[in-house]
Amino acid sequence: MRDVELLIRRARDMGACFVLEEDKVKVRAQNRLPDDLIAELCKLKPQVISVLKQQCKSDDCWALEEWRKSSIPSWKRILAESRAQGDKKREEYALWMLQEVLKADEIQEECE
Repeated sequence: MRDVELLIRRARDMGACFVLEEDKVKVRAQNRLPDDLIAELCKLKPQVISVLKQQCKSDDCWALEEWRKSSIPSWKRILAESRAQGDKKREEYALWMLQEVLKADEIQEECE
């Protein structure tokens, strides 16, 4: 299973998002994934589905997790822009999104 986890991580690192629909798995990405990666994922489809299901936490939805991963970089950018522009209201909202909604692990706070 470790090889399958590495394949999934490789695809996610390239911007892929996995969607499970019963016995089907769809891979969506902004840019086309390498053919060898797609072929490997297809070849190991049952194992890919099994690993993706295991990665879902019982209290978390897989869609929420995928949304989190894709949203955190945008909200970090918004936070940096709002700080640079001195927009306190937008900064507070971006911080709230990152900390409370997206549960981002690494947010660097500036000391006042």
